[in-house]
Amino acid sequence: MPKNMRIPSLKERIWFYAHSFSKDESKDFTNTYNPPVYAIDIGNESSIYKPAFKKYINKLLYLSTPENITQKLIKYAPEDVYYSRNITKDPSLCRTCKKRSISCPACPNFKGQEMAFDIDPENIECKKCRPDKNNSIYSFCTHQLEDSKSKTIQLYEHLKKQKNYTDMRIVYSGRGYHIHILDRDTYTTPVKDRKKLADELKKKGYPIDTWVTSGRIDLIRLPGSLHGLVNRIVKEIPIKELDRFDPLYSKKVIPDYEKAPTH
Repeated sequence: MPKNMRIPSLKERIWFYAHSFSKDESKDFTNTYNPPVYAIDIGNESSIYKPAFKKYINKLLYLSTPENITQKLIKYAPEDVYYSRNITKDPSLCRTCKKRSISCPACPNFKGQEMAFDIDPENIECKKCRPDKNNSIYSFCTHQLEDSKSKTIQLYEHLKKQKNYTDMRIVYSGRGYHIHILDRDTYTTPVKDRKKLADELKKKGYPIDTWVTSGRIDLIRLPGSLHGLVNRIVKEIPIKELDRFDPLYSKKVIPDYEKAPTH
C-alpha cells in the first residue's frame, strides 16, 4: 500500500472512537433503517484486538443495541465497522440470524436493499508498476488509488445520465470508493435486475464488485468509521470535490491523532 498508509494501533482505534467518531456522519445513510443493523470486525485481518474479545475473531459481531453505537465502538475498538443495506420488517431478527447476505432476498423479513457500487484500487490493473499478484487489500499503489477515483467519477456520471438517479452519494471507503443510491424507488429492485446491471457495468470496463451491486453482500462500511487497515476515515466526499480529493494527504480522512503528512 502507499507509504502514507498504515495499520493503526489498538490504542489509536480506541482514541478515534472516543474522541472523533460521530454517528451523525452516517445518518443520511442509515435513517432508512429502524433501527440500523451494525456489524463489526474485531481484528480479523490485522490480528490487533482487545484480548477480552478474542472469541469474536474470524467472524463478524452484530451489535444488539444500535442506539448505543458510539459506546459500543469505544468498548470493542473494532478494526472495521459496517451497516446492513437491507430494509427489513424487523431488524432485530437480522442481528441473530445465522444465514447472511446471499439468503436475505428469499427471507420473509426482507423488504428491499439500498443500491451501491464498490470500486477498489486493487481491482484495477496498474501498468506503471508491478502489482502484487495476490490482489490483496494491501497490494494497491498510488496509481491504482488515483485510477479508482477517476473510475468512480466516470461511473457516477454514467449512472446519473443513464439511470436518472437523483440522490447519489460518494463515500471514500478508506481504500476505494462507494457510490450509494439513496433513491427510495430503487430499494425494491429485484436481484436479477441488480445482477444484470452489475454485469453490464463490468463489461463496460468499470471495476466494480458485482457481489455488492447485485445484493449478494448486504454489508458496507459505515461513513464516519475508521478503516483499521489503512488508517483512514470512511468519509462522504461531494462529487464537486472529488477530482481534487487526495486520500493520502487530505485532512478530511486522516485521523486527528495522526499529524497530516506533507507532499
